Amino acid sequence: MSKKGLFIVGSGFSRHFISLPTLNDLGDRIKNKLNENERKIFEKLNNNFELVLTFLLEDIPFLSDEEHYAQLSLYHKIINLISGNCIGNFIKSWIEAD
Repeated sequence: MSKKGLFIVGSGFSRHFISLPTLNDLGDRIKNKLNENERKIFEKLNNNFELVLTFLLEDIPFLSDEEHYAQLSLYHKIINLISGNCIGNFIKSWIEAD
């Protein structure tokens, strides 16, 4: 069996070669599209977008059903913003550049 190489690249690679936003950039863009109450989760988690997404998706046992579903709702809102706005605009501009 032959060995295969594995390359791990940082966010700067994506930004440099194909102009994708880093995870932090994406988090900042999304945060700016949320209302004041929705932004509080970013402050609680030190503006770490990866933690925000993870926290919102987790089934945390001490949350009531209402709080849990509110978090899931915010998670889905963020995912829709990412897929519909940020990534959608990137793909559109990338296609138009050809």
